[in-house]
Amino acid sequence: MNRVVSAARLHLLSYQNVAIPWAVLASALAVNLLLFGSMQAGGASEEAAFTGGLVSIYIAASVSAVQLMNKHFDFAVSFGLSRRGYLLGTALFALGMALGSALLLYALLGIELATGGWGLELEFFGVAELFTANPLTAVPSYAVPMLFFIAVGALYGAINHRWGMTGVYAATLLAVLVGGLGAVLLTYTKAWASFFGWWADQPHLALLAGYPLIAAALLGAGTYLVSRRVGA
Repeated sequence: MNRVVSAARLHLLSYQNVAIPWAVLASALAVNLLLFGSMQAGGASEEAAFTGGLVSIYIAASVSAVQLMNKHFDFAVSFGLSRRGYLLGTALFALGMALGSALLLYALLGIELATGGWGLELEFFGVAELFTANPLTAVPSYAVPMLFFIAVGALYGAINHRWGMTGVYAATLLAVLVGGLGAVLLTYTKAWASFFGWWADQPHLALLAGYPLIAAALLGAGTYLVSRRVGA
């Protein structure tokens, strides 16, 4: 257990793993405040506006997570830490990052609501009014997608560590092909309406927490399988 915790703490030595996603989010918020503030100063409508800028922290976390399977992996394994221990420590770091970020995002949502959307009726941190009002559903709705995006980045990092950019390009091409074949199948069977209808009928918590959690677990398993063969 101590080795797992040590592996998790190893990632904290690179403060960029935490700082960069939040710096990107802060930049996105600043841009949105300036943009909508200038628009309203120019006479634009003051109706509530959802920006979608929140996704910036998730994308940045995914990109940052690529380093989790590269920067410290060889160092940790060469000093006697098992691959399994390193991966469990990485998973512990990812869980902490996801939960900590979710709590901060929920706190920022509270400030946003209390200030009337930062004084601009801006909806930046609100994912959907139906479930962000309840912390028991809001926190997982913030945390699990973060965990999913980190898992995507970690898998790409493991692939890059083992096969280099050739593996990254191949994995991306495979993902595009699978998505494309799925789209062709839905088009051929004229099942797009049923597909979107099924998603529309799913509970919000399942869409933002349930299914992403399953996907994150599968991605984590893939990262483990790839990293087992990575030489230190």
